[in-house]
Amino acid sequence: MDEMIYYDVTLTIGEELLVFPGDPKVKIEEPMSISKGDVANVSLISFGSHTGTHIDAPKHFYDKGKTIHEIDMNRLIGPAKVFEIMDKNFIGIEDIKNLNINKGDRILFKTKNSEYLKEKEFNINFVYLSGEAAKYLADKEILTIGIDYFSVDKFGSAEFPAHFFLLGKDILIIEGLQLSEVKAGEYFMTALPLKLKDGNGSPARVVLMSKTNIFDAF
Repeated sequence: MDEMIYYDVTLTIGEELLVFPGDPKVKIEEPMSISKGDVANVSLISFGSHTGTHIDAPKHFYDKGKTIHEIDMNRLIGPAKVFEIMDKNFIGIEDIKNLNINKGDRILFKTKNSEYLKEKEFNINFVYLSGEAAKYLADKEILTIGIDYFSVDKFGSAEFPAHFFLLGKDILIIEGLQLSEVKAGEYFMTALPLKLKDGNGSPARVVLMSKTNIFDAF
């Protein structure tokens, strides 16, 4: 039996973490500290609902859409396909129409964004998903899509077509995935957001496990 291989593709939340321009920055305080004479360490943490590796609920762009505490967790736990598209400035329909993408899939896109996530400054030229490609995926009725930067839409977009097409079909969006150590292929994914009442989004811990080793393990 092979040892199972886990890939934690989650960004670490700290005050140095990049955030989308205009979003709240991470702030961590220590109202209780052993070094200051308190009996225990307790932190006060402040950040936006779309900080770091996070999940967009339909509520993010649809005021009456499902919220984080209402979403179907089946969309976030199960087999997932990672596709590498490394030489593009955006993901268009021509880049994905011949990929093995089917109804009910969980799809993650690895791009050069994963390297941008290592930079100290926000990169406004990140790889995004075109509206046409988003509609194609929405029509395919996939369950979930993930990408390795902080938005599926182009920076500065006024229309946000990818968000509207995907969330309009209750397709969950995972943004801020760090996929630099992950190869294209099939994995078992667990993506767990905080259960925030009426939340429009939430940071999440996302882990991929080698699919082959899952079957070896049972």
